[in-house]
Amino acid sequence: MATQRGLLPLVGMFILVMSWIVHGLILVVMVSTNSFDRNLYWLCIPFTLLHVGVLFGFVGIMLATPLGQGYKD
Repeated sequence: MATQRGLLPLVGMFILVMSWIVHGLILVVMVSTNSFDRNLYWLCIPFTLLHVGVLFGFVGIMLATPLGQGYKD
């Protein structure tokens, strides 16, 4: 893990971008169908992705410092 210190923040960033895209798609579908009342639970998906992405990013940043610079070949 010490050789790939930026992997967890990169995964977190990818999940955050996916959350942003999914959030936009769900809102466009909800506006186009005028069904805010019945489909509000679909907004849980992007919010869950958002929180998981932030968690991965924070864990990656917290692990990067104790792991050090990594092994030099």
